[in-house]
Formats: sequence, C-alpha cells, structure tokens
Amino acid sequence: MQHEHSKQQREAAQQRRAILQAADFKAVLESAEGRRFVYRILAEGGIYQSSFNSDPLVMAYNEGRRALALWLQSLFADCPEWYLRLPSFKA
Repeated sequence: MQHEHSKQQREAAQQRRAILQAADFKAVLESAEGRRFVYRILAEGGIYQSSFNSDPLVMAYNEGRRALALWLQSLFADCPEWYLRLPSFKA
C-alpha cells in the first residue's frame, strides 16, 4: 500500500516537472531572442550535419553535442508550431 502511494507521488512530481519544463521552454520561445538562442544551440549541436569523424574521440565529442541538441529539439514535441518559427541562419 505504501509502495503504491510512493509511486503515485513520484509520478505526480514527474508530471509537475514536465509541465514546468514545457512552460519554461514556451516562455523562452515567445521572444525572438529566445528563438535565436535555441536555434544557435541546435545548429552548434550539429543536428543539421553529420557527426562522423575518422578520429573516434572527435566523433564521440560531436555525438555528445548532437545528443544534447537532439534533446532540445525533442522539447518541440509539445509545441511544434514554435519549431517552424525558428530563424534560419544562412551566414
């Protein structure tokens, strides 16, 4: 009985954190500055390019950066309309 109650508390806390994270992310995306910053993180993380390198240490480093950028991109699942509003830097 107590184990079930504890599990419910953990799940409720996890749900509150997810709601807060989504609200925080949307707050960042509401400003042009926030969208530019998020786009730079995604671009610098290399999600738009290959992380392959013949040096395994460089490739591991690139994959670590890419993993973080992919996590950031996954946050758009709750607000895909904002992904379309990200800037596109050509320079």
